[in-house]
Amino acid sequence: MSNTPGSSAQLVWGVTLALMGIAVFIRVPQVVPELVKKMNMASGEAFISFCMYLVGVILLGGGVKKIYAHYYSGDDNDSNGDQT
Repeated sequence: MSNTPGSSAQLVWGVTLALMGIAVFIRVPQVVPELVKKMNMASGEAFISFCMYLVGVILLGGGVKKIYAHYYSGDDNDSNGDQT
């Protein structure tokens, strides 16, 4: 684990991103029908759902990447000493 000043903030940011990604997945089935009803275009429901789920995947992926980088940072040197 790195001891840089911003590392705890990056971990908190990563957890927040991941939680927001999960929240998007939970809210999409409730929000999409309301959006389609307000916009009066039933043919766009699949596209809107796809876009919302894509945003959820990006948020979740970014959060997991930050969490992974916090715990498994590349601070370890190679066994042969190369730093390329």
